[in-house]
Amino acid sequence: MASKGRKKPSLFSLSRQPISTDEERNAYFKSLRSESDRVVAIRASAFTEHTLLDLLIESMRTMDESDIEHLFFKNNATLGTFAARVDIARAFNLINEKQKKNLDIIRHIRNTFAHAVVDIDFSTKEISDECLKLDCIEPESKNPRHIYTVGCHNIAVELKDILIEILKKRLESAMIQEQRQSPNIQGDK
Repeated sequence: MASKGRKKPSLFSLSRQPISTDEERNAYFKSLRSESDRVVAIRASAFTEHTLLDLLIESMRTMDESDIEHLFFKNNATLGTFAARVDIARAFNLINEKQKKNLDIIRHIRNTFAHAVVDIDFSTKEISDECLKLDCIEPESKNPRHIYTVGCHNIAVELKDILIEILKKRLESAMIQEQRQSPNIQGDK
């Protein structure tokens, strides 16, 4: 049972939970080395999608949790899919065309792994061919699993960099606004 004042954990909340400790981060990266291709494809793309979600939320007006839930997570939410999130990020010029292309490739590969009933892996020709289209990793490797996982993380880093720039601009703007509103401390001499 949940503590007083805290919501009971749900499947929904588990899907939104970020990696927040070193232990969770280490377990995540260990899983990328040891789990099946299907698990790796889904987890690596989830990491990237969470980063895109952070970028979108921070780029919008301040919203309370119910607004965020309505816009991103409720049934038939306007921005409830990875595809919609990628499209809106591009439409508002948060990401460039190359980043959109890479996110769409990641999304398509993830969806294929998530919905395929037959056994597939990164050596499946169609999957391998799509991985080779990712334009976010130096081509030192021809291993599609490596290309995909590194590609997911490189895109996530690019998205975090964009987010950091947005937050810096917001902070600078707030500081300028505060300076304009505060009286002259030095006074006239």
